[in-house]
Order: sequence, then C-alpha cells, then structure tokens
Amino acid sequence: MDAAMLEHVVSMVAIVMTMGMPIGITFVVKHFKYKHREFDAELEARKLLSERDRVELEKRIERLETIVMSGARPPAAEPGARFTNVAGPALGAARSDADLFSSPPDRPGTETAPATPRALREKA
Repeated sequence: MDAAMLEHVVSMVAIVMTMGMPIGITFVVKHFKYKHREFDAELEARKLLSERDRVELEKRIERLETIVMSGARPPAAEPGARFTNVAGPALGAARSDADLFSSPPDRPGTETAPATPRALREKA
C-alpha cells in the first residue's frame, strides 16, 4: 500500500467509526436493558413459583399434623393430589381398623409364641 491509499483508508475508518459509534452505543445500552428486564421477570416468576410451593407445603404439613394429632385415617385423595390409591378400593374395603390392629389368626398345628417373660422362663 502506498501512502495515499493508506491515508484514504484511515479517513474512511475514522468516518465510519464517528458515525457508527452512537449507533453501537445505543445498541449495547438497549441490549443490556432488555437483558436486565428479562432477568427481573424471571426472578419474579421464580419468586411466585416458590411462594406457591411454600403455601402448598404448609397446607400439606397442616393436614398431616391434624391427621396425626386426631389419630384418624387420612381423608380421601383430592382430585389434584399427587398420590392416588393404585390398588383400588377393593383392598382397602376388605379390611377394617380392627383387622389392622389385631394379631393374625392362629392356624391349626402351629404354636403361638408366649406373650410374657414369665411364660418364656417356664417354657425353658
């Protein structure tokens, strides 16, 4: 390159940089404002989601506390509940509370274990 050509290239680059700099600065400012707004919206959405999850968790804990304190059976599953009775009502309907807390019936020919330590000592 000769000196005249280099002088023209330098002047053209200076003109393009002078005219393009405000456009570039504007683009960078708008771009980062957009990213900042996007980040704020995502943060707000996460906050609302975590708040909703916290409220649902508190409701579950309260429901479990009332069940444990009352000693009652849990209520039937709600339509929106996450866990459902997969086995169906046939298994649950066949047993009652008394059946669940009683000992199994004795079979003929089987020996039952002694219930007290005294009976264990007498057997030995």
